[in-house]
Amino acid sequence: MAGLPDAGAPRPQGREEGLSEKDFARLLDAVHQQLGGTVVLLVDNHPHHMDAAARELIVTWQWLAFLHFPSYAHDLTRPGASEGS
Repeated sequence: MAGLPDAGAPRPQGREEGLSEKDFARLLDAVHQQLGGTVVLLVDNHPHHMDAAARELIVTWQWLAFLHFPSYAHDLTRPGASEGS
């Protein structure tokens, strides 16, 4: 699959849980193959969501789009909710 991250790329230290970049790219490709059309990901502002690997996938796979939550959205904050809840 064109545009997949290097299979031998090590995960950052302390990041052994969850999907690797390669696994996540394969998941996205499988979703696209199954459903066709544009795949839209709604992501938070974590640095990995716009790192070099993510930007490369967006450029390589024209059917992939990332939409970002705003860093703060007053309308989406529950009244009385404390930070971290």
